[in-house]
Formats: sequence, structure tokens, C-alpha cells
Amino acid sequence: MSCHNKYIREHTPRLEDLFVTRRQFLQRAGMGLGMLGLATILGEEALQSSAQAEEIASLSPKAPPLPAKAKHVVHVFAQGAPSHVDTWDPKPALAQYDGKAIPGMEGVAMASPFKFQKRGNSGIEVSDVFPKLGELVDDLTVIRSMYTDTGA
Repeated sequence: MSCHNKYIREHTPRLEDLFVTRRQFLQRAGMGLGMLGLATILGEEALQSSAQAEEIASLSPKAPPLPAKAKHVVHVFAQGAPSHVDTWDPKPALAQYDGKAIPGMEGVAMASPFKFQKRGNSGIEVSDVFPKLGELVDDLTVIRSMYTDTGA
């Protein structure tokens, strides 16, 4: 089969391309729909009073205090992905509760089976799950200060 025929076959619309499952739809449009809803809510609030409109306008982007160094940002939305405890967020004290209940909480604790090592000049601890990424850790920003009140 020639390259041209392969290209034509791969890029010709098929009937199954016209239909998407619910899962495929949510994967493709997940965050976009949330932002669309947020824009609608904020738009309605801005129309309620001019004071609120001025307040929202004051939230416009401001010049950063320092010149930007970053050229690219990779946003990782990893719902259903490996646990933060196994990848980027070491919890050494969790090992003492492995397989036991944590006082004041429900369920059983599970320590990470992976080892963490300080990598790069920054000394950021990176799991053995990411040995190659650990070599580049000085070029990354790891945020470990997120908080949620849900267990998911």
C-alpha cells in the first residue's frame, strides 16, 4: 500500500466518526463545559449591578511583579490517575499507619510502595515512578499546597 493511499484511508471520514459515546464526549469537552457555565454565571452577576461590574473589571490581569521566564505551561488534569502520594507528594509519616486506621478518620491508610529521592539542585522529592522526569525537576514547578474538603 502506498503512502498516499494510507493517508487517504486514515483521513477519510467514517460513519463511526460522526457518533461519540458519552464518555468520549466528556473526555473531549470536560473542562470547556465548566468554563462555559462559569462564564454564564459571571455574566448574569455582572448585569445585576454596576458596582459588581466595576468589581469584576478590577479583576482584569495586571502586570506581573517580575518578568516572566516560563515559555510553556503544561496543565495536567489527572482525575483517575495515580495517587499524588505515589507520584509527586511524599508522605513519609504515612508508613507508620500502613494497613491501619488513621486516628480520627475513616478507612485504612495505604503508604506508597514507591521510593522518593531528592533530585536536581532544587532537592524536590520525586517518586521512582518518574525516573527520567526526575532528571528535569529543576525545570518544573511542583505545587503541593492544594486543598479540598472532599475525599475524591
